[in-house]
Amino acid sequence: MVTMTTIGERVKRYRVAFGYTQSELARRAGVLQPVISSLETGRHYPRFDTVRKLAHALGIPISALVDDAISGPPEPPSTPRTDERDEVFAERFGKLSVVEAGELRAELDAELSELQSYIRSLKAANVGDEEFTLKRARAKLARCVRRLSAATLLETEASLGREPKSFEEYASVPDELETWLREMERADRLPFNGGVEAG
Repeated sequence: MVTMTTIGERVKRYRVAFGYTQSELARRAGVLQPVISSLETGRHYPRFDTVRKLAHALGIPISALVDDAISGPPEPPSTPRTDERDEVFAERFGKLSVVEAGELRAELDAELSELQSYIRSLKAANVGDEEFTLKRARAKLARCVRRLSAATLLETEASLGREPKSFEEYASVPDELETWLREMERADRLPFNGGVEAG
């Protein structure tokens, strides 16, 4: 059975890793700051709803706070659209209708959220910047952002009745995406998170 101290320690570890004060996390989660303080010090046993709110505010799965065993870094999420080989993705991209472009955009947006959570979890698990796991996750995030940007441009232009371009043409437009992505990460923000800054 997971003890309240273990949950509290995990909340604190993630909170500190993401650079939040107790007050900031309380505001994001919609709970009172004294609740977080007493949880982190083991004086408070959390209700499930509180754990759910904290996990959501931290952008991590509930299991990251309540599972008994942490056996190292988390497993990477399933991201089939991001992992698709470039030539296969580009060929399929060139045949998309407006509706299909919107569906692809939605799929990539969901994968982006999963990759963001995964990177936050790796950081919270103290995976170093130079470790292969984190480098690979960041490369996948950059690829996902590029594909999401291209799908968004395709959907927008197609809905306006413009002639669609190839994936390469759309993907070459945001050449500064990777630089921008690194700058956002340095500033403890990640893009495309429903308007909420992610740590």
